[in-house]
Amino acid sequence: MRKICELGRSMVEMLGVLAIIGVLSVGGIAGYSKAMMKYKLNTHAENLNILINNMIQYRAKIQGSGNVDNESGYEQYGPVFEKLNLIPDAFKLSSYTDIYDNFGNRIWIYKYFKEDWIGMGLEIKPESGREICINIVKTAKENHADLRQINMQYNNSDGEWFTGIGALYGDKDCGGNKKCLRNLKLLDIDELCNVCDINKQTCTVYLNAYIN
Repeated sequence: MRKICELGRSMVEMLGVLAIIGVLSVGGIAGYSKAMMKYKLNTHAENLNILINNMIQYRAKIQGSGNVDNESGYEQYGPVFEKLNLIPDAFKLSSYTDIYDNFGNRIWIYKYFKEDWIGMGLEIKPESGREICINIVKTAKENHADLRQINMQYNNSDGEWFTGIGALYGDKDCGGNKKCLRNLKLLDIDELCNVCDINKQTCTVYLNAYIN
């Protein structure tokens, strides 16, 4: 009887150990996934900052050298950035004019013929939309002295488009009724990017800088 009890207890203990190992394994996987996501987001922020700074630095030099779209009235600079080696390592030119980040989000750099600014559009997929949006707005804030403005659009599950935040302005134009990009707090950025959560299909952030 004692041996049977000991055997039963041993089996229960073994199952308990296996359960603990299973919990630890799940926790380990979750911790690893969280660490990898943080690494990808940090890489995204660093590379996005490089891309924005390259756009600002070369904005005047690349005028007239992009792919012209007469129907839409603007030229796109993806291939120009590729040719000049201005696309950071974690991003890549993956189509005729579009750049893709390390999360697979589409980025395009453009200028309307009659405008005096160069722009960047960033179309964010919903899977990690809020985190990517926070990266974009934080990076834009870091470049508030050189940017003209940023704004956002998003669509819901019915495909209806909405303006998310209105415009936030760089140092040259902000003040009065025009919200200053430089004054954004972390809580403000967090609230702004709530529109880019998983319930939305697409969230697009636009930022632009004066040519001169």
